[in-house]
Amino acid sequence: MDRTAWIAITLCVLGLIAWEIWIARQPVPPPAIATAPSPAVPSASSTPLTSASTAVATPALQPGTAATAAPSATPAQFEEKTETLRNSDVELHVTNRGGGISEAVLLNYPAEVGESKRVTLNSPARIPIGAMVDDPAAPVLPEYKITREANTVALEYITPEQVTIRKKLFFPPTNEKKDNFVAKLDVDFANNGAAPYVSPGYFLGIGSAARIHRNDYPSYTRLVWLVGGSTKGIDVGWFAGGGGFFGMGQHPPSLLHAERQCGGMGGGEQSIFHCSGGPPDCESGCGLGEKF
Repeated sequence: MDRTAWIAITLCVLGLIAWEIWIARQPVPPPAIATAPSPAVPSASSTPLTSASTAVATPALQPGTAATAAPSATPAQFEEKTETLRNSDVELHVTNRGGGISEAVLLNYPAEVGESKRVTLNSPARIPIGAMVDDPAAPVLPEYKITREANTVALEYITPEQVTIRKKLFFPPTNEKKDNFVAKLDVDFANNGAAPYVSPGYFLGIGSAARIHRNDYPSYTRLVWLVGGSTKGIDVGWFAGGGGFFGMGQHPPSLLHAERQCGGMGGGEQSIFHCSGGPPDCESGCGLGEKF
């Protein structure tokens, strides 16, 4: 090919690259959050109340049988209460709605987007960090009894099967002078029923991620998990669906992503700030990401 043809090809390639960069930098409009009460998914409203519904009674057990997890019942309407844990770096808003952290405010990092003046992880409209749910697609967040004990927030809930769940959230002792973002969550289970309790498992909320800077690439906001010492993840573009590479790996749009080969930790990541969680001796389980 002559020089003119090479110049034309080069300009076309540069134009394509510039177009892709421009498209990637366009901010994704935030999804609308329903304000009306819903029996399936908790919603954000001016009054911090969960959806109202009729409770499901647990059937009586015959002697010698094992108690199993009853179908999730949407809890009765209740007033949301919060307690605050704070150190010099982070402020945690602990809620009785599901017994977890509704927001984690990074006190030393100004925010460029959103209504908050500081970088804030998670949202009161989402599943709290540390909340345990049976079905993430239709999370049920019951009312926990919440109390403050010195520098610890205690949460307690009794299931219809008479299983008591006790949580304690606190900042562990440290000698570090800055960047103290680690909080510890202790969870205890006590079966006070007359029969053994059997559960197929549950999901643990580990927070949400969103853009930090106005010009962040969409790929910066990701769901990441650790498997066998190496990380794996998807960015927010996955939820919009994709055609894959020559048809391979294509998938339809989805609000949820499930990963059933987790081993260790998972989290929602945005730039250098992210939520993560998981026991150090975790060997198997599953992770799930929800479109923010």
